[in-house]
Amino acid sequence: MNSDTQRILLDIERDIAAEGAARIEPLPCDKWLASSAWQKSVRRGQPETALRAAMTFWETDRRGFWRRMLLASVEDIGVGCIDTVTNVLAACAHASWRGQVNDLRVALHLTRLMCAANKSRLADQVFIIAERAPEYAGLRTRLAAADDKTLADYVLHEKSPLVERALCLWYLAGHRRFPSERMPARVGSVEKAVEVLQSLNAPADLKAACIAVLIKTQYPLALFTPLLAHSVQHMPRPLYIWYDKLYQAETVNAIPAYAADTFTRVGKAAIRQLQQAAPDLKPFSTTQIGLAVFYAEGGRVDKELTGETLTELKQAGEIADIEGASLCLPRYLGLRECLTQHWDRFEAIRRKELRRYLDHWRDEQAFERRLI
Repeated sequence: MNSDTQRILLDIERDIAAEGAARIEPLPCDKWLASSAWQKSVRRGQPETALRAAMTFWETDRRGFWRRMLLASVEDIGVGCIDTVTNVLAACAHASWRGQVNDLRVALHLTRLMCAANKSRLADQVFIIAERAPEYAGLRTRLAAADDKTLADYVLHEKSPLVERALCLWYLAGHRRFPSERMPARVGSVEKAVEVLQSLNAPADLKAACIAVLIKTQYPLALFTPLLAHSVQHMPRPLYIWYDKLYQAETVNAIPAYAADTFTRVGKAAIRQLQQAAPDLKPFSTTQIGLAVFYAEGGRVDKELTGETLTELKQAGEIADIEGASLCLPRYLGLRECLTQHWDRFEAIRRKELRRYLDHWRDEQAFERRLI
């Protein structure tokens, strides 16, 4: 651990001591629903729900919690708040330090920071475009055969398009570390990619924190983040913070309805029921409906770093995502319109499914207690 990382962790430790210990009541659910509730309430800047979900998630799967926090920091905060991402990644990279300080208190402190931070989903948007956008199919094939120097030079060429630079960086690191079933494979070298990252004119603490976690994730978002931070600093068009007017989510026993999405059993059940109840949704797959739910609700953030260029990339990322789900833009827009028309029905189905799930979960908990 270098002196800069020690300084960052010492600052976190001091902030935790100043906060004092707070009593947090866990949410009454399993780790999958808690994980979903945690990340989406962080996106929405809702610390009360996020802290309760963090407690549940951490208590049921501590290692899984830290993997999810690592990914969420670069997926949802990213260049929106470099200091927050740097703090989170430094803590994620040093489990022994967390144990000395108090692992749970570190988790809750970082959850508060992430809720309060300005957000940017740029890393995920660039990832989706680079991996899935049809217009990059030819480039993906050519880069798979490129040598290390060609890829490194392209990454460092500041006038090249951002997505192409990120794609070159991914290929330079290779698919053994950051796999993809959608791209022609290249073995690559993480060490070569790290050399390029260290050459970027990005914040030194951020670069060190991102490099430290590259071995802990199979997604290249931390790999992209220093490049994105460098690029955002040099964007010619002004950036600003957009405050989204997020609706007040309905809850069932403090569990927000938005936690029941396509990544949870209860969310999948709700989407299937909606599809059966609404004939105009039957031409679409549950995966396609789940994607539309994500863009209508789950992926939204409370305070987003944006601007003209970032808006263009956000839109391109959504289009690449829907095309990856075998949807053309007109069909997707039709799906979004159908979903809007049936949203109240969807909410009612989710409430019913959440109540059913909670009854089953309580019965399971009571049975396990009797066994003990």
